[in-house]
Amino acid sequence: MTQSERWQMQYGQVMAFIATNHRRPSKYYAEERLLWHWLRRNIKLMSKGELPIERKEKFEALIALDEKYRRVNQFK
Repeated sequence: MTQSERWQMQYGQVMAFIATNHRRPSKYYAEERLLWHWLRRNIKLMSKGELPIERKEKFEALIALDEKYRRVNQFK
């Protein structure tokens, strides 16, 4: 399995997780921790500008989906 295939697989898993659970993976649940690490690592790479262009476009779509389900403070 190449790095690109592994990245695509992780991308699909995180996309499916966010679509079904309407939230980001949590670092506190063991079964979600690997997805959380992948998400955090790619956010860091994107902010540094080290994420390849083809991955960046897909990752921005994932972040847009995440923003759709972002929690809103009910007390504001």
